[in-house]
Amino acid sequence: MNSKLLTTEDLLLATSISETLIEKEIDLIQSIIQFKGADFALNILGKVQKIMAEGGLLKKNGEKRAPGGIFFQIVKESCSKTEYTQIFRPQITERRRRSRARKQVIKLINSLSL
Repeated sequence: MNSKLLTTEDLLLATSISETLIEKEIDLIQSIIQFKGADFALNILGKVQKIMAEGGLLKKNGEKRAPGGIFFQIVKESCSKTEYTQIFRPQITERRRRSRARKQVIKLINSLSL
């Protein structure tokens, strides 16, 4: 594990990358810098800028992927499963929490037999 505390420079870099990509998930960018390093994040940003200059990248459904989406996709492809889990743990946890909450609401609605 390559986890480290973020420096002021790391936080400024995460903010800069977030603004460049027009990406609101700055916590994930900070997590990427924390686990993989500033050079890794800057390298990925360069790849994103090149892809965007060449016309972008499509999602599975055919829509164009946002710059932040391209960034996170490249990160995912460039990490081991363990690194990916460490970096994206907060997002994964939140997604599971929402899924459970959604299922509880559906169960409650069905039990009301409206």
